[in-house]
Amino acid sequence: MKKGNILLLFFQLALACTLKGQNIGFTQYFNYLFYSDPSQTGNGDYDYRVSALYRQQWESIEAEFSTFAVSGDLRLGNVFSQQDSWGVGVYLLDDHLGGDIMQNQQVGVALAYHIHPDFQARHQLSFGVNVDYVFSSLDFGSLVFESQYQGFFLQPDVASGESFANDRIKNLDLGMGVSYRFALNQKTNLGVSLASYGFINRQENFISDSDSTQYNHSEWLARGFYSYQLSPKVGVESHAQVISQSNVSGVMLGLIGHYTPFPAKPIRLSLGMFRQFDVAYVAYGGLSYKNYEVNISYDFASVPLNTLREINGLSRPGSFEVTFNFKGFKKTAPSTRTVPCRIF
Repeated sequence: MKKGNILLLFFQLALACTLKGQNIGFTQYFNYLFYSDPSQTGNGDYDYRVSALYRQQWESIEAEFSTFAVSGDLRLGNVFSQQDSWGVGVYLLDDHLGGDIMQNQQVGVALAYHIHPDFQARHQLSFGVNVDYVFSSLDFGSLVFESQYQGFFLQPDVASGESFANDRIKNLDLGMGVSYRFALNQKTNLGVSLASYGFINRQENFISDSDSTQYNHSEWLARGFYSYQLSPKVGVESHAQVISQSNVSGVMLGLIGHYTPFPAKPIRLSLGMFRQFDVAYVAYGGLSYKNYEVNISYDFASVPLNTLREINGLSRPGSFEVTFNFKGFKKTAPSTRTVPCRIF
């Protein structure tokens, strides 16, 4: 009975969050950027990038949620001037909730435009748009309803009496983003971004075939970062995120320290802590070597999950997340380039 109630409770929570907000939320959003912010597509010191993410959530309360995502993006050459570039990318996501009671498969494409309005390229403005397709399915046979209980005992063979229009939902979504980066000096960089989703009405429940237009579909997020190189070996960066999905908002703040033990060698170690307010405390660690980077984080859940843990005598619920990034560069033949004088 305990296991059935827990599965049902967390399935209901996940179903509400997943259908109301099209995008899955990640702790390491800054390591898997353009999935939730299209302006970050092709936005970096690389020619192409391959990223992967795996997230396992709430395993200790027997209602495991798992997500696997992979993406790739390209930074294209100049289009209108020597100060701009394009970015194009594609991402795939496979999400399983409550032991495959519900599944989501998502595929999307993103396009971005980046421009440096100043000659020294210290400022950068980016604009992006993405379109994604989401397929959701629900296994009604794995659900438990109140009508199937006889007193305190579950009778799984008893008909639930519930009726559903379908067990599959297909949706399209459109997102837009804008970001700004500024290199204050050789040691300091900062940036802000804003993205929004939910421009296309979509079906949000399995009970009715009609679009749920009476609900607020909007989703937006605002982010900021600051990085400072203290010395050739030590650097720090901070991240902040405010996100709102279907009138439910959340805030996350964090600090990461980087250590390069041998400045002449391409090895970097990272440690950090984050706080998702009213949700979790996060421990973070990472290792990068040359063009490869692996990062791991663990969310130590706070209320209300800990309350359920204490009532049922379960171990602490939490979320484990790992990301991988590879940045590649094109091989080009040496060439000469004329730099225009700022005066003549």
